[in-house]
Amino acid sequence: MPTIKALDKFTQEMGVSPGTVWRWRKQGILETVNLHGRPYVTHEQAAKFVARVAAGEFSRRKPVPPPPRKRKNPTSMDAEALTS
Repeated sequence: MPTIKALDKFTQEMGVSPGTVWRWRKQGILETVNLHGRPYVTHEQAAKFVARVAAGEFSRRKPVPPPPRKRKNPTSMDAEALTS
C-alpha cells in the first residue's frame, strides 16, 4: 500500500493556500485519493508534482504590453477643419 499524506499537511509544506490546492485538484494538476471523505496525496503523486513544479511546467510568462501609440500632430489643414 502506498504511503499517503493528508492534503492539509501537503498544503502547508508547499506554502500555498487551500484555495490554490483546490484549484490544482479541479484542473487535474494534482491527483488525490479520497479515504473516508478526506483528501490525501500519495507520496508518489506529491513527488511527481514537485518535480513538475521544479521543471517550471506551471510558470506563466507575463505578456509584453504593446508599445505606446504615437500621437498624430495636427497639420495646418486639420487645425483649419477644427476651427470651422
